[in-house]
Amino acid sequence: MADLDPNRLDEQKATELQSPIEYNEAVEARVRRKLDWNLMPLFFVLCEGVMATLQSAVHNWSGLMALRFFLGAFEAAYAPGVIYLLSFFYLRHEVGFRCGMFASAAPLASTFAGALAYGITSGHSSLSNWRLLFLVEGLPTILLAPIAFFFIPDSPDNARFLNLEEKAIAKSRAVRQTGKSERIGGVSLKELAQTLYDAKAWCYALMYFSVNVSYASLPVYLPTILAKMGYSSINAQGLSAPPYFAAYLFANITTFIADRTQQRGLVLITTSLVGGIGYIVLATVTTVGVRYFAVYLAAAGVFSTIPNILAWTL
Repeated sequence: MADLDPNRLDEQKATELQSPIEYNEAVEARVRRKLDWNLMPLFFVLCEGVMATLQSAVHNWSGLMALRFFLGAFEAAYAPGVIYLLSFFYLRHEVGFRCGMFASAAPLASTFAGALAYGITSGHSSLSNWRLLFLVEGLPTILLAPIAFFFIPDSPDNARFLNLEEKAIAKSRAVRQTGKSERIGGVSLKELAQTLYDAKAWCYALMYFSVNVSYASLPVYLPTILAKMGYSSINAQGLSAPPYFAAYLFANITTFIADRTQQRGLVLITTSLVGGIGYIVLATVTTVGVRYFAVYLAAAGVFSTIPNILAWTL
């Protein structure tokens, strides 16, 4: 019974904490992997901001293309990484709506992008307007990357906003989904090979790539499309905002429906048809009003298809 004395237990605990910790290579590798998972998102986001900022200093086409290449490489790891991180906290029938909230930030930002760009470039800066835009895009990312590192948890254990009981519940939810509470592991070449031989993985990749072409190009060319309809440059920037806001709403609504019904396939068919009809109408119809309505269909369909595909892969 003496061993159960509270004072003696405290003394033993203090002695254990003060003594050097013995560990083998496997434990060390496990700790290193955890550090990697903490540092990698910061690394990619930080590098993305650095590449965007450095574009303001280029003086030739080759330098700009080199920076755009590295910007795309670092950005490619960011979006799938965020979606994967969400899967650590939410079940499969919950993660879709959260993917929609994340992906819909793009059309929501595009809603204000035209007005923001006009406000930034309308001043009389000593820098060229395009250089100033790259600085405004890159510097906030560099500043926010360290903040994200300290405040965004990579697992329920590190979530500062959860108490001990809530962390236990979050880990039990992970067990329900994967059969184990520990999600951080190493790279298995055997599992990688199995994925490459799985036709479903290539189907998902083809779906994501195909839709991403429209997803990435529509914000770039939408003002030009509207200008070709006969609108002035300023009016084209203003008229591009409502379709983006409709896409923001549609992305959240469709992912919410897919979660509640647990039927992403039918939702994806619907969103793809909506986007495809919008593009077909834009290509075949000459009436301005109808073509502008088709912009709503194209934006809503494209921007809502991406988060539903990403949620389907988890």
